[in-house]
Amino acid sequence: MGVLVLNAGYEPLHTVSLPHAIRMLVRQVAVVHESDGPDLGVFPRPKVVRLLRYVVMKWRYSGPPRWSRTGVLRRDRHTCAYCGRRATTVDHITPVSRGGPRTSWLNTVAACGGSARSCNARKADRTPAEAGLTLRFRRASRGGRSCIRWPDCPHETRARLYLVKGLLLRLSAVDSGAETAVRVIAYFDELIARRATLPDLLRATAFLAECAAGIRRADGTVLRYRPTGEPGGDGPVPPGAVVADLDGAGRVWLERAGEPGPLDDLVLERLAISAKVLNPVEPPPAAPHLADPALVELVLGEQAADEDRARALTLLGLDTARPLRVVAVASGAGRDAGADAVALVARGKPLGARVAVVGGVAAVLVQPREGPDSVVPTLNETLALRAKDRTLPRVGVGDAVDGLEARRSWLQARLAQRFAATARPLIVHEDLGAVTLLAEIPVEHLRAQPDVLALNALAESGDLETLEAFCRTGSLRQAAIALHRHHSSVAARLAHVEDALGWSLDDPAGRFRARLALAARRLANSEIS
Repeated sequence: MGVLVLNAGYEPLHTVSLPHAIRMLVRQVAVVHESDGPDLGVFPRPKVVRLLRYVVMKWRYSGPPRWSRTGVLRRDRHTCAYCGRRATTVDHITPVSRGGPRTSWLNTVAACGGSARSCNARKADRTPAEAGLTLRFRRASRGGRSCIRWPDCPHETRARLYLVKGLLLRLSAVDSGAETAVRVIAYFDELIARRATLPDLLRATAFLAECAAGIRRADGTVLRYRPTGEPGGDGPVPPGAVVADLDGAGRVWLERAGEPGPLDDLVLERLAISAKVLNPVEPPPAAPHLADPALVELVLGEQAADEDRARALTLLGLDTARPLRVVAVASGAGRDAGADAVALVARGKPLGARVAVVGGVAAVLVQPREGPDSVVPTLNETLALRAKDRTLPRVGVGDAVDGLEARRSWLQARLAQRFAATARPLIVHEDLGAVTLLAEIPVEHLRAQPDVLALNALAESGDLETLEAFCRTGSLRQAAIALHRHHSSVAARLAHVEDALGWSLDDPAGRFRARLALAARRLANSEIS
């Protein structure tokens, strides 16, 4: 039997032969941590040795494991990948004669063999589909490591996490001294460092403690695993179990039939800490609400000092160290912009919104936990659910900025909101590009422009909607689909538009002129604060 080698921090590294361990003692690079049997000269017979200097272990996880036939059988638990019977050989999913790799973890599986009726013989030099066989798992490759994922057991994760477990001494074989406690703590610290999932954490704990381990989460779901690594059902906590609470996030426990183990309290404590670290309970999302307009105006105003802005952001419940976005929401006549803004951000993913009406336009300060990039997709999903609503608000979204620069995002959102229309209610400032230069033209000049006046005349005849759909989709048939009309009817309306405008929409320059005139008309008709 080999000698276990521990790092200077008591992390298990590997096993070596007894002569190798003696040479390490002679060279004074290790000391005897535990002995077993008669002395060998001046040294006790080592069972566990510990290095005197710490060795970095990143090299152990720098690449995939070396392929071997034994490794494939152990990975697949000696279970045939096609029928589920006991496997005795290895099969290539894509035959080597047909270009499949010979020593690939993803191309080899365990299979039953030894008879003419075995899956290996039935498949022969064919693919599983050609042989009428079905794989009972899916293949995957992640982080440079290939693995076969069974439905109930992620082998790659288990192999990585149980590397430490396989080298640790079982608790039943050691005493409950301080050194053993340190090794238990290092064991759970390794699981946290590897970002283990809850099932892997429970499997590792059950194996270490040699009894079933379970967790009941805050949502009522129960996970339980036996020392063999198999699920243990979702029943209630047994009366004799040792239980620890997770501070409102649920509870964990160990189920031992006999007397408690010497380190059960320590194992349970480390299990609870690891569960809280690996599965934190998110605080409930902040519901959108109408914030104090004075605070919002202070954040978005021009004259306020940075200290006042920071204090206003804090009072609004926003983090000054995280980026935020400002959304401008404008409603039609007779509608409340604040109510429309709250209805807009209340649906979908939580955005952590603060809403206030500033100058007749609702200012929405959003700082979602997922980051500022989640704002636009969430708003688009909400507007898509209200696609049939003819009274959609016009929404502009500013860039993501630091909290103290919220005014810049607000001005960008106001500018983008001026370009919004019924057919396209949400405009993102960063998507406008050079079109924002139109906003620098005085509104009086835009309203007096001949093309804008011609479009105003089309609005009275009802053909403006057809022109907007054509410019937005770029196709006659796509415009007909968007308007729910026959394409011949749309073609007739566009012909009337060309007669009224005096230029052709078939020409690229004519279509560009029409798009430019539509953008100028939106700016001319938008409300300016």
